[in-house]
Amino acid sequence: MISRTVVTSFRLAVVGLLAATAISVVTAAEHPALTTLDGDAVSLDDYQGKSVLLNFWATWCGPCRKEMPELSHLAERLDPEKAVVLGVAADEMDGVAAFIAEVPVAYPIVVGDPDQLFMWSAELGNFVQGLPFSVLLDESGDPVWVKMGELEFDELDEVMSSYMGSAE
Repeated sequence: MISRTVVTSFRLAVVGLLAATAISVVTAAEHPALTTLDGDAVSLDDYQGKSVLLNFWATWCGPCRKEMPELSHLAERLDPEKAVVLGVAADEMDGVAAFIAEVPVAYPIVVGDPDQLFMWSAELGNFVQGLPFSVLLDESGDPVWVKMGELEFDELDEVMSSYMGSAE
């Protein structure tokens, strides 16, 4: 299990790296417009007091599609009062809606302007602006863990047990 001390040390190293490269760490309040598949506006403020695993993805991204069933299984195991998985689609609304209709997931999906989402993901640590990209926000909306590329779920379970509701 990863201790809070190790994760906090990593977090401080990331924050230092970001400061050194003149890229600021953003908080939950500083994000582009997000819309549910039903057309409702969503703000990360809606998840205030919860840890949020943001998973940036697109329908055309093979590794993104591959990790979605495991993310869905993870979302089902979380305590919804403490944590949520949020899929952030950097894609067109119609394509995302059609994909999710065929491959449903157990976590909310939001869509935003791809250019703005890639800029936001870069501010969160996605320096190469690739997909998939995941970032864990703590209850205050601060990034505490980032992962570029396909998720390794054993590692993610350890991180989440430190910051989120039960993922057992």
